[in-house]
Amino acid sequence: MDPEEPQEGGNASGLMQCLRFLAEEAASLNLHQTFSAIQQALRLAASESVPDAAEDPTLLH
Repeated sequence: MDPEEPQEGGNASGLMQCLRFLAEEAASLNLHQTFSAIQQALRLAASESVPDAAEDPTLLH
């Protein structure tokens, strides 16, 4: 499988799940700036996908 090729079945929820995973990894590795950047990306993506998603309790705080 070529990582550069777009994968079938990719969607917004898959991206959000990936970002959450990356945020957890960044937090566990004490990568504070990376963690903050991923949190911002999660908030932005959530706010664009669902009007009330910015208040989503599943986002990492």
